[in-house]
Amino acid sequence: MVQRNFSKQPSYGLFDLHIHVLPGLDDGAGSLMEAVAMLEWAAQSGVRTMVATPHANQRGRFENYLSPQMSRSMEQLQREIHRRGIPIQLLAGMEIYASEDLVERIQQGQLCSMAGSAYYMVEFPPLCPREDVEMLLRQMLRHGFLPLIAHPERYQCVQRNPEVVRIWRGLGCAVQLETGSLLGQFGQNAHRAARWMLDRGQVDVFGSDAHGQKRKTPSMQELWQYLEREVGAPKAKQLLVEQPYRLLSTLPK
Repeated sequence: MVQRNFSKQPSYGLFDLHIHVLPGLDDGAGSLMEAVAMLEWAAQSGVRTMVATPHANQRGRFENYLSPQMSRSMEQLQREIHRRGIPIQLLAGMEIYASEDLVERIQQGQLCSMAGSAYYMVEFPPLCPREDVEMLLRQMLRHGFLPLIAHPERYQCVQRNPEVVRIWRGLGCAVQLETGSLLGQFGQNAHRAARWMLDRGQVDVFGSDAHGQKRKTPSMQELWQYLEREVGAPKAKQLLVEQPYRLLSTLPK
């Protein structure tokens, strides 16, 4: 599933670095047709590059370690994209659930990075203590694996003290803000933390975290309009095009 064939120059289409679009692997797209509908909706909203991030390393639920089944799902959806002429480049990634043996599983080749880059998207439990988060982040960094922290604005420790995000980025991590959090779809605490991060330049990339066509949708249009209004078009382009392109271009050591 490792891929390094995304465009060498950033197109000015938008990037979505967090979406559950591979059919039948987790609680996202339930069928190939639903996945295609999600891709078509994303394309209509301006998305041109997308990293599929199925849940992984969730013991007893969505383990989804690298497997022939996962590769087949990715290849099937890419063929359908090509057949239908959907103008989206689909790349492989994972939303990796935090665990004590996460580094070991990366070393064993069970977990993949974001499009073959140096970054691994890692998700923590909403109530995970800050100390536990930082312990795993530091462990990953010591072994040369760069963490991309999934939607930190939804973690209680960040909502209580958003300043920890600045500390994590200072360590060498990147953070992915969720579209719905900034648009107020996950309550005041998540919105407040998301806005704190945006206002202080503590956001690296965005993701829709879409699981279907209802609550978490694959459209990025409303987010673009929000950012254009609140921080201006140049900053919106930086967040939704330039920074995600650079992140996916970061090669492993």
